[in-house]
Amino acid sequence: MKGVSITIQNLTINDIKSEIKRFYSKGTVEKYYRLLTNGITTCVIRVEKMDGDLFILGGFQYYYTALQKTSTLEVKCLVYEYDGATRVDRLFRALNYAFVEKSRDWYLYNYFINALNQLGWSDHQIASRICIPLAEITKYKINSGMDLYYQAFAIEHNMEKLFNLINQSPLSIEHKKFLFNLAMIKEIKLTQTAVKAFVEYIKEGYTFDEEHVAAKDIFWEIVDYKSYIKKYYWKGICNNYFD
Repeated sequence: MKGVSITIQNLTINDIKSEIKRFYSKGTVEKYYRLLTNGITTCVIRVEKMDGDLFILGGFQYYYTALQKTSTLEVKCLVYEYDGATRVDRLFRALNYAFVEKSRDWYLYNYFINALNQLGWSDHQIASRICIPLAEITKYKINSGMDLYYQAFAIEHNMEKLFNLINQSPLSIEHKKFLFNLAMIKEIKLTQTAVKAFVEYIKEGYTFDEEHVAAKDIFWEIVDYKSYIKKYYWKGICNNYFD
């Protein structure tokens, strides 16, 4: 077994490297930054030292929060240094910590898994090494059953999670194609919330004709119900446009 030394060090966030950049909402940033600077007395950020460089290993939400808000902040960190460590070892440790910390950052898992895939590790081997079900690995990747055209677009534009949500929904092929194409329009910011609302609309038994001349505008009416009582609001849209 490789030896490891663990020390506690005061480090500036800027001095810690990350192979992937993540940006969180204002609310998340304020919450974790407040905890990091006021409410936490223990080391919540884990760092691995390798070949003289420092890499983020755990405590991702605190690290990315500080990086986003005040990157010159000095924090107390646990610093690990392993004998003979490789990038593969470090990626596995970081992925494992993400699972242990129950990170809600889909793209954090996605990055580590894809990086290990590129280094020759299959999804099955990754799951076996960190002792979790294979499904826990594959759910953080683009759905292999999706049309290759959409897969390529999603990967290129970091939209895998949104496209997976559409692909895994109970919608018809036609409705899925409508949402995929809508998501690919640069000027439109299709969200997961909007997709979920549309799925609910369809599951409630209401009609949607993706061939309608005003289909895009009708879609936004459906998902932008705000404070209306959905049942009556959606019924009105269905009767007005698709009766």
